[in-house]
Amino acid sequence: MGNGKSKNDGYGGKVLKPRPEPTPYLGVPISYHFVNIDASIQFNACFARIRPGVNINTLDVNSYIPMLNQLYQQGYRMLSFLSKPGTIQTHGFASFDATSTIRYQAVLSPLSDDSEKGKYQIRSEKSLLESRSFFTGSGLMLGRDMSSISNTDHIYQTISNMTKAGGRFVCLEITGFSPFAMGSGMGPGCGMMGAGHNNDHMRQMMMFGYNPQITVGVDLFFEIPLEPHPEIYNYSIVPLPVQSRYIAKIPFGEWIVSCDWPGLMQQYLGQGWRLVEIFLDQSQQSSAQGFGFGANINVVMNSIWVFEKPLQKMNDPTPIYEGTMLEFPVTMSHNIHAMGFGGVSTTVAANWEPTIMDMGKQGWELVRILQTPKTEISGMSDVRMTVWMFFQRKIVSSQSSIPPPSYDDVVMGKTQAP
Repeated sequence: MGNGKSKNDGYGGKVLKPRPEPTPYLGVPISYHFVNIDASIQFNACFARIRPGVNINTLDVNSYIPMLNQLYQQGYRMLSFLSKPGTIQTHGFASFDATSTIRYQAVLSPLSDDSEKGKYQIRSEKSLLESRSFFTGSGLMLGRDMSSISNTDHIYQTISNMTKAGGRFVCLEITGFSPFAMGSGMGPGCGMMGAGHNNDHMRQMMMFGYNPQITVGVDLFFEIPLEPHPEIYNYSIVPLPVQSRYIAKIPFGEWIVSCDWPGLMQQYLGQGWRLVEIFLDQSQQSSAQGFGFGANINVVMNSIWVFEKPLQKMNDPTPIYEGTMLEFPVTMSHNIHAMGFGGVSTTVAANWEPTIMDMGKQGWELVRILQTPKTEISGMSDVRMTVWMFFQRKIVSSQSSIPPPSYDDVVMGKTQAP
């Protein structure tokens, strides 16, 4: 799999220079097609059927599913559906008639085999991700710990039901939140990382030590076969902790993020599995020592990794894929319109498409762009955050002894991978 460890702390540290003479990839390159979707958020009653009393605004599937199925008919398949970090735009008063839109991006790739064209269509199933946070330990402000627990039962049950019937799981994304949170500028635009702690929730946390249950809407995407007797896939869902440490410094502190993704990829890809999806399930544990800008913070989040394998090959351990990861910087600038009364929007410099396309030339298929807590203040109103871009590619037999590029082998923004 390649050693993902760098000379800085953990697996998410400093990037070193690439290999001077990268080995050309002998397999089939991957080309990409990107579709940006500016979707409005609206009330959807289907969540009340999943959990009575739940009131969630979410994306209307009719604004993107028909378009995606047209691309499937043209010979494309979807690899990922994700929200662009910070792209939520809210117009109007936050606590009255605010309307919100958010930019999503569908990442597709043309099929390498024309005979597969028209055999599948894409389908979205709505689900829920529930979480609740509470304080633990003692003390009011210093050294207080916080934990969040999540309920992903409905997500897992939906994946099980759809795939047993012949569907093939593609990806998932947060696409809905409570109306008040949307008006407060929270919700799916915040991504899978810590979506949804508005001011009311934080006040209740400080007063009572816990907040009410937070429920977000999730879209689960599946490829549905259009022919009888489809191939059935088995899925393995594996948790993996993501550790983050904030070190207080002057003038600004530093986040260090680590995760043993190389070990997990080695374990599963090395046994013939294919990586399908990675997401953060909203559960975490955090502790802080100190106060204000001088506080040191430790956070452990829970990531969920979904692997698939054809049912008929469950006893075949032959590796098919190898994996790697890139760090990528994203800069966000917040803009307040009309002295705060016209709404808020965010300008995001997430120009990751050229990097993904360069990786595709060397056969690398995008799995997931995962937001991390690693952020830096840049200028007066800009925030620079870091995302992790996970890729996999098919192993070519003549290259099986050549490891994929490790995290240290790729310069941020460049993709000279073997």
